[in-house]
Amino acid sequence: MRPVRVRRTELLLLIDDSPAMEPFFPALQPLIRAIDEARTTLASVYRFTSYPGEYLYHWHYPTKAEPLTNLLPKLHRNRTIVLILSDAGAATATYSQERIEGIANFLKALFPCIRQLIWLNPLPSKRWKQTSAWTINAILNGKMLTYEPASLRIATRENPQEGKIEAWQIYPHL
Repeated sequence: MRPVRVRRTELLLLIDDSPAMEPFFPALQPLIRAIDEARTTLASVYRFTSYPGEYLYHWHYPTKAEPLTNLLPKLHRNRTIVLILSDAGAATATYSQERIEGIANFLKALFPCIRQLIWLNPLPSKRWKQTSAWTINAILNGKMLTYEPASLRIATRENPQEGKIEAWQIYPHL
């Protein structure tokens, strides 16, 4: 008898709940419903505003905070995929150094705990110029995706491990 090897993936879905993202919430409902009904891989859904700080908040219980210090050790380095849905300031055409530094610090803490990060920005990349999204995309080595079909096709062809960014590569001057 040999043990059966099972490849299991865990999804951590992080959704920016700032007012600029609200128009995109209806598009997320089928995914959130599938997660709630356990029709998809093991998943957790959290929200944040602008950038994840010391806490993430449960999607269905927005006042229930989960400290990052509790959440990150529960993630499995070889199985956890993080999907971030955020405009990163592109919807309001804002540039915020605080947002950029907050996201860079979050990513430094997150990367040692996960297998892969996917950042999906609902706005086309031409709207990112002169915003925080432009800089955050640079931090991610140009790996921020959009809903544009070309962006999604490129992402599906890439080897997930090739696109991985090591913690030392992220915003080294912080």
